[in-house]
Amino acid sequence: MYDAQNRNFTRTWYDLAEVPKDIPGETAWVGLQGNQILSLPGGVFKHLSHLEGLDLIHNQISKITTDSFAGLKSLKSLDLSQNLLRSLPEGVFRHLRQCRLLVLEDNHISNITAGSFSGLQSLHVLSLWGNLISSLSEGVFSHLTQCYHLFLALNRISNITAGSFTGLKSLPLLFLGGNLVNSLPEGVFRHLTQCKNLQLQGNKISNITVGSFTGLKSLNTLNLRQNLITYLPIGVFSHLSQCKILNVEANGIRTITAGSFAGVLNLVELYLAWNSLTTLPHRVFDDLVSLKVIELFANNLTSLSPDIFINLPQSPLVLQLSFPGLGQMNQWNCSSLCWLKHEEQCGSITWNQRHGKSGHVICFSSGSWNSFLCADQGG
Repeated sequence: MYDAQNRNFTRTWYDLAEVPKDIPGETAWVGLQGNQILSLPGGVFKHLSHLEGLDLIHNQISKITTDSFAGLKSLKSLDLSQNLLRSLPEGVFRHLRQCRLLVLEDNHISNITAGSFSGLQSLHVLSLWGNLISSLSEGVFSHLTQCYHLFLALNRISNITAGSFTGLKSLPLLFLGGNLVNSLPEGVFRHLTQCKNLQLQGNKISNITVGSFTGLKSLNTLNLRQNLITYLPIGVFSHLSQCKILNVEANGIRTITAGSFAGVLNLVELYLAWNSLTTLPHRVFDDLVSLKVIELFANNLTSLSPDIFINLPQSPLVLQLSFPGLGQMNQWNCSSLCWLKHEEQCGSITWNQRHGKSGHVICFSSGSWNSFLCADQGG
């Protein structure tokens, strides 16, 4: 079906085995999703010089060549999601010099090289979500100097190197969640000087060092949730001076030191829940002068020292020490927490809520402190 007014050509869910030959030359957008197209022969789109959007989602495409997209000099958006692609030949996108969005999600791509993306100097968004990629070789994205969003989640990536992200000088968002990354080599992110959001959750990372985050001078959010980290060394986040949100939940962290958060002066939210912490060193959060939210529930903590939040910012700290209805929670010695009653009454601490439920400690009952244990605390 051709809409002449909007210059749109659409044939979806027609069981087409090949690209139709009757697409008008002035067409601006083509939608062929949900067909049975097997391949894109060289020159199949060569007469569509005005085409800006091409949707080939949910076909059976297993092969594309270096001339599959010849003639598409105006194309800005290409979606090849949910096909059967296994590889991206060198120069396969070389004709797409105006392309801004390239989506290759849910294919069977196992290997990518720097040549796979040559010619894409205008690309802003690349999504390879849900493929079978196992490693990122040096310079693999070096042609993508204008890329703003790179989605690599749910692959099988276990190996990244200090050269894996060369060329991504403008990248604000890198999504690497749900892979098999087990380590972060020193300087691995050194080229990502403009990155603001780094998503590494759901990997196998067991060790991080001070050098792991070198170069991330603009980073705002770091998500390391659901990895295998057990220890936060002194100064491990010291390069993240602009970081505002740090999530290290659900790792199995047993040890943090008084210098673990050194240098993260702008941190606003810290998520430490679902770990194996038994103690918190005195004044461990002293460097976090901008902190407003901290979650510590589902650890093995029993007490908190009164000087733990002595360097509180002027605004109240939002604190979550337990979670209603949670089977696994900190077994608090309530008498050791009575100093918090005074802090609450002074307005230095308030209580976080998740899903509308209060996040006080177990020493509360209906919003009130245990009057027997804390009768003489805080007036």
